[in-house]
Amino acid sequence: MHRRAVALVSILFGAALALALAPNDATAAPERGRCGTLERIPAAADKPRPAVSFAVAGPGAKLTRDSIGTGYQVRTSDNFAVKWTGAPVTEADATRILAALEESWTFFLDELGHSLPTGGATYRMNVYVGDATDTPDIDFEGGYTDLDTEGYPYIVLHEDLLDPSYEETLLRHIVVHEFYHDVQYSIDAYWDEPAWWYWEATAEWATQVLYSDEVDAFLYIGAYALAPEVPLFYFGDVLDDELLGSYQYGASLFTLFISEELADRTVIRESWETAASEDDPIVVLDELLGGGIDDAFAAHAAHNALWDYAVGDHVIAGVETFEEWYPGTSPITDRVDANGTDGLTGARVETLPGAYGYNVIEITRPVDGVLRVAVEADAAGSSGTPARATASLVRGTTTGIEYLPVGTAAGDDPVEVAMEANEPVAYLVVAVAADTRSNSEKFGYRFSVGSDDAPPIDPPDDDDDGGCGCTVGASPRAPATPLLLLLGLLAVRLRFRLRAR
Repeated sequence: MHRRAVALVSILFGAALALALAPNDATAAPERGRCGTLERIPAAADKPRPAVSFAVAGPGAKLTRDSIGTGYQVRTSDNFAVKWTGAPVTEADATRILAALEESWTFFLDELGHSLPTGGATYRMNVYVGDATDTPDIDFEGGYTDLDTEGYPYIVLHEDLLDPSYEETLLRHIVVHEFYHDVQYSIDAYWDEPAWWYWEATAEWATQVLYSDEVDAFLYIGAYALAPEVPLFYFGDVLDDELLGSYQYGASLFTLFISEELADRTVIRESWETAASEDDPIVVLDELLGGGIDDAFAAHAAHNALWDYAVGDHVIAGVETFEEWYPGTSPITDRVDANGTDGLTGARVETLPGAYGYNVIEITRPVDGVLRVAVEADAAGSSGTPARATASLVRGTTTGIEYLPVGTAAGDDPVEVAMEANEPVAYLVVAVAADTRSNSEKFGYRFSVGSDDAPPIDPPDDDDDGGCGCTVGASPRAPATPLLLLLGLLAVRLRFRLRAR
């Protein structure tokens, strides 16, 4: 039984309890903070870079710099100094911040093999805790990294993150995310705006590989999953769009696919260590994968039909949480009922994929069990950029998940498979790669399910297990019906606050 079926069984089994516990605002997304690092990149790019510092031998022998000024309370570890003035920081707070930072230092530098942060051989890295009245100031519940006037990286955390209502894991994840930004700053790569998405995606990736057993490290993947048509390189603003404003964090799923499912973690490390300030991360990854970035993205998109990852349960939890917060959204772009289509049918215009975007089409099992699928993709996008489309038929069978290639050129033979008796649906995934970094260009395609001479099939009754009875064009982005809202309330909820970034 594949993961979607398992998730459905869990929802139904726990329905009564979940409904009884559900608060009135269960489907509302909580207020969230943000990571302010990327807002500081234009200024940081022009700051000086320190000369190579002399090395200080021995643990605990590093120096503590007064990079912003003096007058702080200070607690130190081997590699970090936590500083504050009026913030309500306790000894325990300082200890847990320092512990998370030292853990990430060991993982990022010793295990992943990243270079030392700027000045890291000589100085402890400064970490400031405060609010809008402090120096450095922070006026949102979250964190950021920046470079001081001499070019050394530092971290700023909002004091509200220390509130007892915050989950211990959430504070830890924010701290680690921000420290990875310091590692990125020190490498001096990807300063141009089209590459900014990669800063956030890989800072989330670093947190996820360090805390792979902690489900809330994967939460933001939900924002990425619910907008599969959006380009991988999209960079949103949470103040303009709550859902898409978190998209770039969830794009960590692609880097996770590369490092955990396709290659290994050194690829992501090298995508930073070998890059220059003006580079495009997609191009750099393509070089590191031997020219295979298009195939990697297509395989990643296909895996997203059934969240086929080693951490798939964590990914599903993030997706379901975002579906709950944003009723009417879905990782499924379109649905086809058991009747199939009337020949080639145009994909839904409003969710056509952008470059390095994809669509997932759910197909109900035909009554005769024989599924015939074909795809015909446009040669170019809406702005004329040549397209490289890839399609896959994804099935969750009794022996595992099967991925079947589907041709995308006119005249390609359709794929025909006999579905198993207990196989309710299959998924057609269409992914597009193109040499554009436009967020607005779309790439069209047509698809067919069944054949023109296939006899029509009556939609199954509501209590029939034969399929969903959906029709082509039924929008998963439409406002939720009362039934869908009820099902959302029945979902088993992750009870944690959305962490500030």
